[in-house]
Amino acid sequence: MNMVFVQGLILTALAFLLAEVQVTAGQCIGSVKVINMTYGQSAQSGSIYSPNYPLNYGTNMDCKWRIIAPSGQKVLIYFTGLDLEYNSDCGFDSVQIYDGSSDSYFNKRLTKACGNSLTQPVYSSDRYIYMRFQSDGSNQGEGFLARYKALNDSSGG
Repeated sequence: MNMVFVQGLILTALAFLLAEVQVTAGQCIGSVKVINMTYGQSAQSGSIYSPNYPLNYGTNMDCKWRIIAPSGQKVLIYFTGLDLEYNSDCGFDSVQIYDGSSDSYFNKRLTKACGNSLTQPVYSSDRYIYMRFQSDGSNQGEGFLARYKALNDSSGG
């Protein structure tokens, strides 16, 4: 393959990925970034990524997202990129996903991730998923890229 063709493919793929990314970093101080797929404000799918992704995220981050699917649908979310500081209980830097509209103890935690091992996709039991990214004061990685999609049910329909 000629190099110009390969570079063109790479640029096309990058443009496609950037066009698909509809959500940038969350609200990292204070309020929650709400992604509401109910009223046409957001597409039925999109991406969420940590601040500066794929460059290193900052220290002492606390970013939050609430994803709302249309009534009668569920939310599928999965990671396509993950590079966070690792420790065995993900106690330093982590991204957590909850089944519900917040990270309160009433809502089941679906996954907690750190390091660079991608977790399995998760589904909400209702129309809400809540995601929270936190980092400590040292050792940053590239962060994460997650994709979400509204589904009729957990079978992917």
